Amino acid sequence: MKINDLGRVGAIQAYQKANKAQGAKKAEAKKDELQISKAGQELLQVQKSDILNPSSRAEKVERLKEQYESGTYQVNSKVVAEKMLQENSWLLK
Repeated sequence: MKINDLGRVGAIQAYQKANKAQGAKKAEAKKDELQISKAGQELLQVQKSDILNPSSRAEKVERLKEQYESGTYQVNSKVVAEKMLQENSWLLK
């Protein structure tokens, strides 16, 4: 029986080195990807603009509230219907 078998140490080191390289490749391969739809990107832009300029939204809400309370607020039903159709066009297919 050999006590000082140095040949095995080299084999073990080569195995460990190969194992480490495979682990690095696996880590590279496990990258997550995220794709945001165009509608999601547009929504994000709207949210950012509202966050960056909250006073304009507050002013708009206040103006609409005053119009509603005074009875001068009028809804353009044609515009509302067109937007409803645009947003839900997938229902028509």
